Amino acid sequence: MKRLLVLGIGLFLVMGCGKAEKSSSQSQTAPMAESSAKENAEAVSAKLIAEGKNDLRNGDIIVAIKKFDEAIHRNPRDPNHYMVLGETYLNLHNYDKAIDTFTAGLVLDPDNGPANYMLALAYNFQGNKELAIQHAQKSTQIFQDTKDAENFRKSLLLLRGLTQANGTAQKK
Repeated sequence: MKRLLVLGIGLFLVMGCGKAEKSSSQSQTAPMAESSAKENAEAVSAKLIAEGKNDLRNGDIIVAIKKFDEAIHRNPRDPNHYMVLGETYLNLHNYDKAIDTFTAGLVLDPDNGPANYMLALAYNFQGNKELAIQHAQKSTQIFQDTKDAENFRKSLLLLRGLTQANGTAQKK
């Protein structure tokens, strides 16, 4: 069971960010400036995430975390940035920070299947089976609704493992 959960840690590394549309009207100078600033923040934060991932590959975890934090600071509306930082904390076995980070991302995107899945893992490793099961159930439902068969299967395996482990613990 533990092996299954450990394998699940690396399953979801979700990246991407949408681009805001530019206004072509001269009378909308302020919205154009806001749009341009938003695009700049998205570009800078995406660059910071890429650099942070490179730092992780090179073993410089502290620098990577600082870059992920800075990316979130520059573009706090991108839930994917929270995923990257949360996964980093999860891999470091810092479950409290992982939970806080995934939860912050879910505030922005409550129907984020990967974030719910990773939050289930973090709660499980922390020992909070009840919340782990809740988030595993939610991720399973999201993946089913979005017809994401591969992630649905992985999430369902996690949920089964959690409920079987929970049932076994309750019977003792």
